[in-house]
Amino acid sequence: MIVAWLVMAQIATAAPLTPQDVELRHARRWPFSAYYPDQAQRMGVAGDVQARCLVNDKTRLENCELLSVTPAGRGFDDSAKRLLPDVVVDSVAKDGQPTAGRSITLTIEYRSTGLRSASSSRNPSYSVVFK
Repeated sequence: MIVAWLVMAQIATAAPLTPQDVELRHARRWPFSAYYPDQAQRMGVAGDVQARCLVNDKTRLENCELLSVTPAGRGFDDSAKRLLPDVVVDSVAKDGQPTAGRSITLTIEYRSTGLRSASSSRNPSYSVVFK
């Protein structure tokens, strides 16, 4: 009982995480770019979503709160809500402490390297990365 309390106290006092503290991977092994919103792709719009989540005991993100979405109305909020539960976090952070029970604040950057158009021969490439 005392050991469990000490572990919980250690987790509770552990500093919040950032994407630099852990590796973020996709649970289903496909690229995060698959979450780029269709509407934003068609319009060639980039965006950012800042979110804060908790890492659960299975190293997945849960109870995510979107802190900001830029630009609004282009599907980035819905994309982030679908993407975040599919993220797997390292079980131990770079500080040597367990990640379970810790919060993480991150920014999801949605970027495009080009647009499809009649005048462009280049196919666009989309990236979704965490900062």
